[in-house]
Amino acid sequence: MLGVIIVTHGKMAEEVKNAAEMIVGEQKNFAAVGLFEGDSLESLYKKIEDEVQKFESYENVIIFTDMYGDTPTNASAILAVNKDFFVITGVNFPMVLECLINRSQIGIEDLIKNIIANGRDAIKYIDKTTIQSKAVTN
Repeated sequence: MLGVIIVTHGKMAEEVKNAAEMIVGEQKNFAAVGLFEGDSLESLYKKIEDEVQKFESYENVIIFTDMYGDTPTNASAILAVNKDFFVITGVNFPMVLECLINRSQIGIEDLIKNIIANGRDAIKYIDKTTIQSKAVTN
């Protein structure tokens, strides 16, 4: 089974994990890791690696991170290179749901494409015109 880890600054990862499990139910091979004040790149790497070790089994691991170029992404990228995992930055809630719902349904390459497309599609600007047109049609 594909493993999934969310790695972010602070408690964001844990809260995204909690919200996702609220919708899709408790998940195996699914973890959240936060970077907190005082954590180093090395200590964060170790925390991520420790979570992977807790997985029952996994064929691949996707690591979601909050922002390209930051410590969570850098630690994840080092681990990904060493373990042949996948890192996707700019995590949002729809991306995680897409991954959890479809992780056992399709191949890893198609899953990653779908995750990224779903994440992009979820970004919307809602202005007054949008709100008014939605209110009229409902």
